[in-house]
Amino acid sequence: DDCDDFDAFDEIAHNDNIGYNRDPKLSVTNLVAGDTYYAMVDGINGEEVLGTITVSDPCSATSTCPHDSPCTAIQAVVNQYPVPISTYKCTSDDESNIPFSTSSSGSSRTTIQNAAWMYFFAPLGGCVLIDFDSGNFMVDDDAEMALYYSSTGDCNDGASFVQLAYNDDGNFYNYDPRIQRSGLIPGQKYYVMVDGINGDVVDGT
Repeated sequence: DDCDDFDAFDEIAHNDNIGYNRDPKLSVTNLVAGDTYYAMVDGINGEEVLGTITVSDPCSATSTCPHDSPCTAIQAVVNQYPVPISTYKCTSDDESNIPFSTSSSGSSRTTIQNAAWMYFFAPLGGCVLIDFDSGNFMVDDDAEMALYYSSTGDCNDGASFVQLAYNDDGNFYNYDPRIQRSGLIPGQKYYVMVDGINGDVVDGT
């Protein structure tokens, strides 16, 4: 395949505003497994756009959540680009012994439903603002987020996880979760759990 030969390119699908937030979304079937496909993102009328792209496989029964546990968490680098994350096909199988409390929001839920995980290393100032952005203030799916560290440094040792904070709607614009925390130990590894309330599937950055 010659990626420079644009005359050989065939457009399979196009969209500009299918989502509630008017972002483009494509759902395509009958693709050939193993073939290379290209996604083009353009600003309408020359507009400059910045965002993230998530490609998922809803057609395959074998597709799984790639960040389903603390040990498979995706890294987020402080003050760098947003990291896409989704709870699609995530389970709670690996979180059964991880402590979880929502009491700070007035809720009594104590069960993680279908969490995806991220991690970061605390900056020198020991202060972070963690925003989960679904990009959609009209979506019905509801997200929650919790901040942890492991007292043993072992991502497999759920009992060693200490929950530092919880939030489900701290962003008053779109009611996405937001956590602000100070006093973190610079250089220490911290985990962020993103979960769908009552099993909702949520995705964002």
